[in-house]
Amino acid sequence: MNDKVLTIGYSTSLLKYFKHIKEAYKLNFDLIVAEQSPSFRGLQMAAEATKLGINCICIPDSNIYSYTTKVNKLMLGCHAIMGDGGIIGISGLKIGIHAAHMNSVPVIVIAPWYKLTPLYPFDSNNELYSPNLIFKQTDESN
Repeated sequence: MNDKVLTIGYSTSLLKYFKHIKEAYKLNFDLIVAEQSPSFRGLQMAAEATKLGINCICIPDSNIYSYTTKVNKLMLGCHAIMGDGGIIGISGLKIGIHAAHMNSVPVIVIAPWYKLTPLYPFDSNNELYSPNLIFKQTDESN
Protein backbone atom coordinates (compact mmCIF):
# COMPACT_ATOMS: atom_id res chain seq x y z
CA MET A 1 0.00 0.00 0.00
CA ASN A 2 1.34 3.42 -0.97
CA ASP A 3 1.70 6.26 1.48
CA LYS A 4 -0.64 9.14 0.84
CA VAL A 5 1.00 12.54 1.27
CA LEU A 6 -0.82 15.88 1.32
CA THR A 7 0.97 19.11 0.49
CA ILE A 8 -0.17 22.68 -0.11
CA GLY A 9 1.02 24.82 -3.01
CA TYR A 10 4.46 24.73 -4.60
CA SER A 11 7.80 24.20 -2.91
CA THR A 12 11.10 23.55 -4.68
CA SER A 13 12.47 21.92 -1.52
CA LEU A 14 9.57 19.48 -1.41
CA LEU A 15 9.83 18.75 -5.11
CA LYS A 16 13.55 17.93 -4.76
CA TYR A 17 12.79 15.77 -1.73
CA PHE A 18 10.06 13.85 -3.59
CA LYS A 19 12.40 13.35 -6.56
CA HIS A 20 15.11 12.02 -4.25
CA ILE A 21 12.72 9.59 -2.56
CA LYS A 22 11.41 8.38 -5.90
CA GLU A 23 14.84 7.87 -7.51
CA ALA A 24 17.12 6.84 -4.64
CA TYR A 25 14.78 4.68 -2.59
CA LYS A 26 12.32 3.61 -5.29
CA LEU A 27 9.44 4.41 -2.94
CA ASN A 28 5.97 4.83 -4.37
CA PHE A 29 3.54 7.24 -2.81
CA ASP A 30 0.43 9.13 -3.80
CA LEU A 31 0.67 12.90 -3.68
CA ILE A 32 -2.36 15.10 -3.04
CA VAL A 33 -1.66 18.77 -3.76
CA ALA A 34 -3.92 21.63 -2.65
CA GLU A 35 -4.08 24.25 -5.40
CA GLN A 36 -3.23 27.27 -3.17
CA SER A 37 -5.74 29.76 -4.45
CA PRO A 38 -5.50 32.55 -5.67
CA SER A 39 -2.02 31.96 -7.14
CA PHE A 40 -2.75 28.30 -8.06
CA ARG A 41 0.90 27.33 -7.58
CA GLY A 42 -0.33 23.89 -6.51
CA LEU A 43 -1.21 23.17 -10.12
CA GLN A 44 2.45 23.72 -11.04
CA MET A 45 3.53 21.41 -8.21
CA ALA A 46 1.13 18.70 -9.40
CA ALA A 47 2.34 19.02 -13.01
CA GLU A 48 6.02 18.78 -12.05
CA ALA A 49 5.40 15.88 -9.67
CA THR A 50 3.54 14.02 -12.42
CA LYS A 51 6.56 14.50 -14.75
CA LEU A 52 8.65 12.75 -12.08
CA GLY A 53 6.34 9.74 -12.24
CA ILE A 54 4.56 10.44 -8.96
CA ASN A 55 0.87 9.55 -8.84
CA CYS A 56 -0.64 12.96 -8.12
CA ILE A 57 -3.99 14.69 -7.85
CA CYS A 58 -4.79 18.36 -7.29
CA ILE A 59 -7.62 19.41 -4.97
CA PRO A 60 -9.23 22.75 -4.19
CA ASP A 61 -8.21 24.40 -0.92
CA SER A 62 -11.72 23.89 0.44
CA ASN A 63 -11.11 20.11 0.47
CA ILE A 64 -7.96 20.17 2.61
CA TYR A 65 -9.81 19.26 5.79
CA SER A 66 -11.65 16.31 4.26
CA TYR A 67 -8.47 14.90 2.68
CA THR A 68 -6.51 14.97 5.94
CA THR A 69 -8.60 11.99 7.06
CA LYS A 70 -7.30 10.02 4.05
CA VAL A 71 -3.56 10.79 4.20
CA ASN A 72 -0.63 9.43 6.23
CA LYS A 73 1.22 12.74 6.53
CA LEU A 74 1.14 16.42 5.67
CA MET A 75 4.42 17.63 4.15
CA LEU A 76 5.05 21.34 3.77
CA GLY A 77 7.66 23.76 2.54
CA CYS A 78 8.11 27.15 4.18
CA HIS A 79 9.80 30.54 3.87
CA ALA A 80 11.45 30.40 7.32
CA ILE A 81 11.61 28.30 10.47
CA MET A 82 11.60 30.59 13.48
CA GLY A 83 13.56 30.28 16.72
CA ASP A 84 10.53 28.96 18.63
CA GLY A 85 9.81 26.24 16.03
CA GLY A 86 7.07 28.18 14.26
CA ILE A 87 7.09 28.57 10.50
CA ILE A 88 6.41 31.38 8.08
CA GLY A 89 4.90 30.10 4.88
CA ILE A 90 2.34 30.51 2.15
CA SER A 91 -1.35 31.17 2.66
CA GLY A 92 -3.31 28.06 3.51
CA LEU A 93 -0.69 26.37 5.68
CA LYS A 94 -2.54 27.14 8.90
CA ILE A 95 -5.69 25.46 7.60
CA GLY A 96 -3.72 22.34 6.67
CA ILE A 97 -1.82 22.22 9.96
CA HIS A 98 -5.00 22.69 11.98
CA ALA A 99 -6.79 19.96 10.00
CA ALA A 100 -3.83 17.61 10.48
CA HIS A 101 -3.83 18.30 14.21
CA MET A 102 -7.56 17.60 14.48
CA ASN A 103 -7.13 14.28 12.62
CA SER A 104 -3.84 13.21 14.31
CA VAL A 105 -1.88 13.36 11.04
CA PRO A 106 1.85 14.09 11.41
CA VAL A 107 3.12 17.35 9.92
CA ILE A 108 6.60 17.35 8.36
CA VAL A 109 8.28 20.57 7.22
CA ILE A 110 11.04 20.22 4.62
CA ALA A 111 13.41 23.18 4.41
CA PRO A 112 17.09 23.77 3.71
CA TRP A 113 19.29 24.85 6.62
CA TYR A 114 19.53 28.47 5.46
CA LYS A 115 15.82 28.95 6.21
CA LEU A 116 16.46 28.49 9.95
CA THR A 117 16.46 31.76 11.85
CA PRO A 118 17.07 32.57 15.52
CA LEU A 119 14.41 35.29 15.37
CA TYR A 120 10.96 34.95 16.81
CA PRO A 121 7.88 35.80 14.74
CA PHE A 122 6.98 38.78 16.90
CA ASP A 123 10.43 40.33 17.26
CA SER A 124 10.18 43.92 16.18
CA ASN A 125 12.92 46.07 14.74
CA ASN A 126 10.58 49.02 14.35
CA GLU A 127 11.49 52.30 15.96
CA LEU A 128 8.73 54.17 17.72
CA TYR A 129 8.43 57.93 17.28
CA SER A 130 5.97 60.51 18.39
CA PRO A 131 3.32 61.29 15.76
CA ASN A 132 4.14 64.98 16.28
CA LEU A 133 7.46 64.47 14.50
CA ILE A 134 5.68 63.12 11.44
CA PHE A 135 2.51 65.19 11.31
CA LYS A 136 2.98 68.87 11.94
CA GLN A 137 0.11 70.18 13.99
CA THR A 138 -1.26 73.55 12.94
CA ASP A 139 -3.90 75.83 14.38
CA GLU A 140 -6.12 75.17 11.33
CA SER A 141 -6.66 71.54 12.35
CA ASN A 142 -8.48 72.59 15.57
